Amino acid sequence: MTPPATKLKRTAGKPLTTAAIAAMKAGQILSDGGIDTGAGRLKIRKRQTKTGSVSEWLYIYWGEKGKRLTMVLNGKASRYSPKEQEGFLTIAQARELARKLQADVQAGVDPAKQRELDKAATQKAQATAIGKLKDSKEKTLAALMAAYVTSLEAKEKTESAYDVTNLVKNHISTPFPALAATPAVQITASDVSKILTRLVGPDAVVKKGRTALKLRSYMAAAFKLAMGAELDPMAPGSAAGFELNVNPAAAVPATKMAAKFQTVGERTLTVDELRCYLKRLEKVPSEIHRLALELQIMAGGQRMQQLLRLTRADLTANTFTLFDPKGKRAQPRTHVLPLLPELSDRIEQLKKLSPVSERNENGSLFASTGGSVIECDHPI
Repeated sequence: MTPPATKLKRTAGKPLTTAAIAAMKAGQILSDGGIDTGAGRLKIRKRQTKTGSVSEWLYIYWGEKGKRLTMVLNGKASRYSPKEQEGFLTIAQARELARKLQADVQAGVDPAKQRELDKAATQKAQATAIGKLKDSKEKTLAALMAAYVTSLEAKEKTESAYDVTNLVKNHISTPFPALAATPAVQITASDVSKILTRLVGPDAVVKKGRTALKLRSYMAAAFKLAMGAELDPMAPGSAAGFELNVNPAAAVPATKMAAKFQTVGERTLTVDELRCYLKRLEKVPSEIHRLALELQIMAGGQRMQQLLRLTRADLTANTFTLFDPKGKRAQPRTHVLPLLPELSDRIEQLKKLSPVSERNENGSLFASTGGSVIECDHPI
């Protein structure tokens, strides 16, 4: 049953006391004479609720054109309490807040409008924080490495992109799914070390040192890419927004791993082994495969991938040029080699096997195809 309406009673002038507030009836409003009233007044109102009544603080002031305005003193924390407690205001606390609002009014600030502005700013900050939290869940270590793969593909480094994809799948995502799903900004040097320890640590049955070195290098490059992506117009969009300040992969030392696993090979073929190899080449059924292998050995053991890229444009009367695209360089490194008679003879044969045509517009020397290569059963 709704209680009958109570006529509001107002008093003013005297400083409020706990006893006066305790004696208030529902619907009554008292003014506090404990502060000056020139730029606003502090009042307390006892309001009837479904479960009883509450006493709450009000601030009365005059806005534009002398309009009388009323606002609760401190938002949700505006109720009275004789003792200090969270969400409530004592008489002293209410007076302190009221004096601050009076100072705002005297400075030409509307307290109610300022409260709305502050509320909007808080909501915007909360929305921004939620957005960042959502982004952080998407900007994972796996996403960082995927962005690096995208950057490699954009540079047409397809082999490196394929290599990174496989390394991440086999040595991060599969064995460490929780780390792969962790925001990249939270990845530490210890996490990177944990990933590499699986490959080269004491418990690794088969030590994969070169794999560990490559993975560390790729991870360091990925973090470096993301750290500079905000200012790099050439960086893929997926590399931005990780908000990285450190490169945890670069912080993991590679000196010991490199010293142990990145050793220079000193093994060379003996005369008998070389003789066996050349004899076996004579029996290779595919002429183009035989010529490629002979070209490699006669050119001093050059990288096969570089030899297979040879085109007519790379040849002169006395030299041929190989291109090394590996590493961070923008342009491939060139290797100019002498075109010895033995090499020249085989290159002429390759020209006949791979003539310039619609299928071979760039004049590749290895546009033709052939059968498989016979392996030498001599221990080389």
